[in-house]
Amino acid sequence: MAITQPGSSHPLRAGRTSAGAASIVRRAARLASAFALASVILGTASSWAAFVSLKEAELDAIFSQTSFGASPIDVRYLPTITHVDATLLNINNSTKLYSLFGQYNSSSIHHAYFVDTLDWCGTTNPAIVGCGYQPGNDFVVESISAAGVNGAELIAHELAHNLNLAHVTSGPPNLMNGSLNGSTALTASQAATILSRPSVKTDASGRYVQIQPVLIVASLPTVPEPSTALLATAGYFCWVTRRRSRPGQR
Repeated sequence: MAITQPGSSHPLRAGRTSAGAASIVRRAARLASAFALASVILGTASSWAAFVSLKEAELDAIFSQTSFGASPIDVRYLPTITHVDATLLNINNSTKLYSLFGQYNSSSIHHAYFVDTLDWCGTTNPAIVGCGYQPGNDFVVESISAAGVNGAELIAHELAHNLNLAHVTSGPPNLMNGSLNGSTALTASQAATILSRPSVKTDASGRYVQIQPVLIVASLPTVPEPSTALLATAGYFCWVTRRRSRPGQR
């Protein structure tokens, strides 16, 4: 999904949603990913509900497809920022969304926020899985959806909104259709729009865009301190070892 930045004279735009019935799709996605995410969720669910999925190779392929001709774009990720704010894990109104997008500002890189749930992007809809400024430098995705089979499509769609692509409502399947449909196709005209954006930069290796992932968490995990009994046992073991290792003792 896409919205214009606050204060813009343009209307809010509808945006990327999961396909099918909202509640069914979201529950199915969460159940399908439950086993794969067990190691992430167990013991840390209350503090690390969101998680980052980059899909870098897939994004490189999307922004290097034939419609870009001799000007493919390399998607480069910067190190992930972990941002602690429990109030931003679940984005369900405009105040939270604009607060999220106001955390980090840059005109040269794109900030990709990973949250637990996203229900607002110009309007409230539980089927929403991504939202981004059009144009702009901020977008947000639900972690569970970004990690799924259509994750690269979702991230690329929101990045393309930042790069000033609007939704496509007719014609062949396209990356910019309003719902996840498995298509990552872009036309030559869409590629030209993307290539004209100032955040598409050039170095010796060619054209590239930079994405700064921002992981939203409720709190940082804490490492429990060793118990007094454990420390005492360790100390005794070391003392016994030293006693036995002294030369000349029987």
